[in-house]
Amino acid sequence: MREKKIILKKENWEKLWQPYIKTSDKADAKEYYGFGWFVEEYKGHPLVQHGGANIGFRSVFMHFVNDGLSIIILTNTDEANPRIIANKLADYYFRK
Repeated sequence: MREKKIILKKENWEKLWQPYIKTSDKADAKEYYGFGWFVEEYKGHPLVQHGGANIGFRSVFMHFVNDGLSIIILTNTDEANPRIIANKLADYYFRK
């Protein structure tokens, strides 16, 4: 993230991770889509994330904005659930 000033102005980088469209109909849910990222919280930690899939491939990128933690899971199988794997890694990282 050190080079972010080179590509976009600081205020434009900040817009990427701002909540824009609510993705849950639950009143207390903190799940939104930003400009290319899902903006939410995971167990009280602000999170931007995005996943993807194709035949034989699934992935997720999770960045915990205030915690200095990014988790990237890449799989080459349709049966994997990279978000569950990433959540378990985050749980381990944030354990008390």
